[in-house]
Amino acid sequence: MSTSQHRRLSHQINVGLTQAEAEHVDAAARAAGVSRAAFARRHVLAALGQVDATAARRGGTSLPPKDVTAVATLAGSVGRCAGATVQLAKALREAGHGSFHALAERVLADLRRQSADLAVIIERMK
Repeated sequence: MSTSQHRRLSHQINVGLTQAEAEHVDAAARAAGVSRAAFARRHVLAALGQVDATAARRGGTSLPPKDVTAVATLAGSVGRCAGATVQLAKALREAGHGSFHALAERVLADLRRQSADLAVIIERMK
């Protein structure tokens, strides 16, 4: 740990683990390409709804690639819902259901906004 990192991360919590638990943590940390301490810090902070600020300072990410992939998959689902809503709005308009068509257009606007928000989130996660 560098001197500046030591100053920023001066508080420590010791955790007892069984040998098997420690081996699992070590394997997961190696797979994530981080130290055991960084791995534990990320997961503790994630459980608290916080972000690992030290990873952001290093230009890294505090989220594993599978989380980025999961959010990207969600974005794809929202996009498909938007496409289906376009078709629904068109069918409602053609059938003369003006009030339902207007409602579908409001839902479509929300889905498009959510899709844009998800794209921003995905970029921040990378």
